[in-house]
Amino acid sequence: MYGKDLYIFFGWDFVAETENGIEDIWAICEGTNYPRFVWQIPVGDLVCPDGVAMPDLALLATHWPDDNCDPGNDYCKGTDLDLSGAVDIGCWLVMWLICCVILTAIWVEFDIKIVKIESYTDS
Repeated sequence: MYGKDLYIFFGWDFVAETENGIEDIWAICEGTNYPRFVWQIPVGDLVCPDGVAMPDLALLATHWPDDNCDPGNDYCKGTDLDLSGAVDIGCWLVMWLICCVILTAIWVEFDIKIVKIESYTDS
């Protein structure tokens, strides 16, 4: 169930396959999870497993500053986030904003847990 072959057989339209259409409705990280709607995947999630993390930023860095991004090379393996034809400052800004939001959410969750622990030990 973690592979797309079975789903394609039953007519699901996945990214990068045209047998069941070109709408690219579904995506999957082969071998790690179930299919997800394409709209559920964050913009900066470039590599498996799901989620935006350092491997995504590393991939973006390997394509800096490519200027030959087009549909033939999947817009430099998806790193041309604004589809401008180049991995440029616009792509870095998109990734930076995504990473900042994620890191802020992690820090807030971590900070809340510390407050709860301190409150518990003070009483």
